[in-house]
Amino acid sequence: MAYDRFLEKDESRAETKEEELGRLRGLLASVYTPWLVTMNKSDPRKAYVWRHMREDEVDIYRLDDHVWLWTCLEEIEALRIRQGLDPRKAALLIDDDEDDNSRPLDAQRGLLQRFTTENEVSQQRMLAVTRSHRETRFLFHARDTALFYAHDWNFFQLDKSFDELWKRTIKSQSHHNENADHEWENVLRFGMAIVAGTRNFPINKKSANDLLRDSFKALVQASCHNGLVAGQVDALSRKPSFPNYSSDEDRQYYHQAGFEICHILLLHARRIEATLEPQLEVNDQLRQIFLTQPKRQGIGAEQPANKLELILKLLDSDGRLGGQRSLTMRKSTPFNSMIDASSISLLDEEWLYKYPDFLMTKKIDLPQLLKSLEAKKSFESTAETIGTIVGKGLEQMSQTRSNTLEYGELPGWFIYEDIYGPITFVASTPKQKHLKRRQNLPQFWRGESTALGNTGLWMRICGARSAETAKKRFVWLPHTNIETSLLCWSASSDSDKSAVSLFFDRHSRYESHLWDDTTLVLNIWQTKIHMRFFVLADKARAQHIGLPAPSSAPFPGTSEKEIRRASMGFRFDGDLFDRYWTCHFIQYLPNLRLKNDDRDVVNPQRSWDFEFYTDGSNRPQDKHWWQRKVLELHLLHRMLSAAVAGSVDILTQIRKELGIGESALSFSILNSQAHSRSRHSWQEYEHILQAAEEDLTSILKTLQKWDTREYDRGPEKPRWTRNDEKKYRGHINKFRSQTERQAWDLEIHRDNMRNLRETLTTIREKARED
Repeated sequence: MAYDRFLEKDESRAETKEEELGRLRGLLASVYTPWLVTMNKSDPRKAYVWRHMREDEVDIYRLDDHVWLWTCLEEIEALRIRQGLDPRKAALLIDDDEDDNSRPLDAQRGLLQRFTTENEVSQQRMLAVTRSHRETRFLFHARDTALFYAHDWNFFQLDKSFDELWKRTIKSQSHHNENADHEWENVLRFGMAIVAGTRNFPINKKSANDLLRDSFKALVQASCHNGLVAGQVDALSRKPSFPNYSSDEDRQYYHQAGFEICHILLLHARRIEATLEPQLEVNDQLRQIFLTQPKRQGIGAEQPANKLELILKLLDSDGRLGGQRSLTMRKSTPFNSMIDASSISLLDEEWLYKYPDFLMTKKIDLPQLLKSLEAKKSFESTAETIGTIVGKGLEQMSQTRSNTLEYGELPGWFIYEDIYGPITFVASTPKQKHLKRRQNLPQFWRGESTALGNTGLWMRICGARSAETAKKRFVWLPHTNIETSLLCWSASSDSDKSAVSLFFDRHSRYESHLWDDTTLVLNIWQTKIHMRFFVLADKARAQHIGLPAPSSAPFPGTSEKEIRRASMGFRFDGDLFDRYWTCHFIQYLPNLRLKNDDRDVVNPQRSWDFEFYTDGSNRPQDKHWWQRKVLELHLLHRMLSAAVAGSVDILTQIRKELGIGESALSFSILNSQAHSRSRHSWQEYEHILQAAEEDLTSILKTLQKWDTREYDRGPEKPRWTRNDEKKYRGHINKFRSQTERQAWDLEIHRDNMRNLRETLTTIREKARED
């Protein structure tokens, strides 16, 4: 655009203007599309914000960066670069949503809204110059001269409200102690004071003209013999300072500051001269007036009016004295707007927080990934990330796959496993606005009605994932094997791989475990829970050979039953705003023949078992199913239902074998004579009851931690608004009452097992004494 203005002024080159502009547009068009794609990848939320840097996992955003980005969009639109793009090339790289982000007016409004917040000291809304979820800064940086250039470009004059916010930010600068110019060492501070002063904006206690004059004098004193200005000065003497910087970055900043000062002085030379000279003339005129005018002895008639005018000048628009307010601004204020009131937890400014890693994954090349893992598997850090089960899967795949494996293909043994073993289901929900645009979607939760083997699972989860396609993903794993865990691990983000491998390791070891973590800085909300328990199964029912390895023992007194160990668990990985998450729900129930399984006792379930939608309606049955707090309780309810059923079956079968009923009075038939008839079975019953009792005790301890997990989170709670409370509290209370009742049932069954075991032990010891 600057080049365009140069051509307009250069009459000698008027004939070649269009030709020159054509070459300029062609040059910019070659970089515009990749630049815009990169910009949109850096702004996955489409919030018109791009981070300045990341420090200790905290994204930091600066207003001056966005001013320059906005000017780029303005120049591109003025040169009509977008209209000249090749439609085929643009269609491959820019979709409709990304193209919307390139409109400067939308970007201007969006980023001004993002940087508008309340100053806790003045209790006024104004524009911040730096934002993060850790702190908000209103004090100008030394390099915020771009904001005053933006004022000249009418950046803040989008409407009166934003212009007023900008003026409040400038006005607040005088209340910052850091803006006292006698403490400045960075010459860019003086440069910014000149830029602000020439626009009649004071940034400290001094007037704009006084600050301009003092800053110009300080820069003259800081000048070197070659005419350049040192990047740093001594705060007292104003002499150039030459510190010994240890990093190249600091040295580069030092020298760049000097060159920028020269640019500021040259750019504002006429304004500086026009500002300083009239002040000298006015001082001379006032001096002459005061020397020649005789002293007045009385009070004239116009004096009250002059007094009133003087008072009005001293007063601000809000009726308070502008120079007498004892208000001191802090350099930055902590960003913390959480309200810890019962179940309500408010988190604002979502764009300031880290975007979930699992929504920024690309399409995964499995052969290439495996090759890189094979090269790194000897390293200790890689071994910790892979884990035991995933490592075994990697080893099996390395032994099975051929060296000519093409992109996207899967080994032949995956097809075999699809027929005889692993069964998985994947359900995803896209963003609501994208859901409305896609009229051909068969249902809200997409894909859940189809049973998948390892091949289908990989095809479903290996693609690039975004909030538009799958902001929430539910992966149900009713029958898995080692290779299934490897595929889930491969499809996870790098930051989540270690947690995924540990999840499958705990499941394979039949562990009882609970982990719940919320970290505000990382914007993560992770929940993992595992439960193990025993179930009673028919020997004729074949067990699924997969993950975990089967664990069973004959049930004494009958040749048709055996006791088997079961394992269930789920993990959620999401953000604190409960907007995006991934859930893996894994189960191993060796006693359960699921739906559509009557034809073949070997094959497990092949139909969806969750009522996430109404069949045939093409509409979600109820949104409460994809609310995480509701789904967590529903999955916990399913796990406890299986544990309760297993404990009831075991206790009932043992009572049946012993010939006793449900009443405690029936224990009277258990005597030494009964023990002598089946002494070997009694000892086995004791072992079964003790093992089942220990598992139930472990579950009850896990549930105790589950009940206190919200309190244990402290102030770092996930967002839960009043609207959420209104819409989902009924469903939460329903499932919570069910799980509480199940926990009570488990405790009763555990006590009954303990009483029966202690009775058997007492009678056995008494018979031994006899």
